[in-house]
Amino acid sequence: MEHTNHLFLTSTTGVVHGNGLSPTHGGERSPPVASVAAPAPAEKSNLGPKRSRTDPATYTGSSENQVHAHDRGVPREGEVQGKYAQGKIVQSPTLAQSSTFGTRSQGHQANGMASISECDKHTAEIRRQQERIDRLKGELRMERLHSKQLQSEITEQAHVINNIHSNNISRLSHGVSSNLPDDRIRAELQKLFGETARDWCLNYQVAEIAERGVDALLVCNNILADNANINMQGKTTAPILLQAALAKTLCELFLTKPFFLQDWVSEFIDGAIKEPAREATITWRVQTGEFLEMAFSHSEAHLEAILNKRAQRFARQYAFLLCVQDFDENMCSELVELMKRFGKLAIQLWRRRVLIMVDGLEHEDLQHFRPGQDMELEDSLRRLGGLRSDGRPVQVIVRPRITAQMVHLGGKLAEKVVWSKAVVWVSDA
Repeated sequence: MEHTNHLFLTSTTGVVHGNGLSPTHGGERSPPVASVAAPAPAEKSNLGPKRSRTDPATYTGSSENQVHAHDRGVPREGEVQGKYAQGKIVQSPTLAQSSTFGTRSQGHQANGMASISECDKHTAEIRRQQERIDRLKGELRMERLHSKQLQSEITEQAHVINNIHSNNISRLSHGVSSNLPDDRIRAELQKLFGETARDWCLNYQVAEIAERGVDALLVCNNILADNANINMQGKTTAPILLQAALAKTLCELFLTKPFFLQDWVSEFIDGAIKEPAREATITWRVQTGEFLEMAFSHSEAHLEAILNKRAQRFARQYAFLLCVQDFDENMCSELVELMKRFGKLAIQLWRRRVLIMVDGLEHEDLQHFRPGQDMELEDSLRRLGGLRSDGRPVQVIVRPRITAQMVHLGGKLAEKVVWSKAVVWVSDA
């Protein structure tokens, strides 16, 4: 007899879901729950209305945890009882498979979400690293361009340094072979100008310049600047002007003419000689000077006679600056001795393969004071505190600027070397 039993299995402790599924809203499946207590008495089982065996059975729930199941047949008594062996819950294969499947689905879903999150993080990190790589590549290109520029500059500087080094080595070799290197020349000139010549001027200076119109003579000889603002009756004016006149005379006599020992030798101008004849001309000048020195060095009387004439000429030309108006033997002898010392130094200087230059007020860069390696203030001005001398007009060149240039092989000139700085007197206005 084909019919469908509507079976309710109730208990105070739990129910069995036959297929592990319970209807939920929206057609979704809820997690299976299986719990079975001791079977209720058989006489309390209620059979529902008869249905066709082919129709699905419907199990409705209640507050007593009723079992809802869909099945196509009435379970046999042995099958139902077999599920409750000895009062324990025995889960059917269908229910176990459904429970396992649900658990695995949730695990796979969680794992999938975690994998997507990790993938997004790795993608973002890769993007950041790629941007950093692109930025570093750009910086590397810029650094390579900068490196090429620096390499080009280094090559140019190396060429310049090599030339300077070669010139310095050549100049050093000449200085070592010479009996009078640059440092000693500076010391000798400082001693002659700053001590011997200065002391002579202080001993024979006039107390006050009495003559009028002497400033025109000083301007004509490039000792005093044009339109000079200087007090000719000042206490320091006479010694300053006398020192300037003596220093200019010594330089013109001995440092502008390499053959100053012989009046018959024409004036020799190194600056007019150009390359490539400069080297040969310098060689001829050095050899000729040595010959003249050897030819006349034994005649001390001849040398003193020449220098005595020049001392007398100086005394007559600048008599308005001297306290002794008439010719004085002591004054003249001291001046001759000073000239002799300066002349001997000049002979050693002309032996060197150099061009010697003496610069005074005629040079534009010496017409205004600028502190540097080739110009300085006169001692009395340096002792004055608070004097702002930068840019002031130069009134008097107390001591000319003396420089030299080494002549290298091939006639090339080295950089100028300052043997004596220009000592100047500036306006106080």
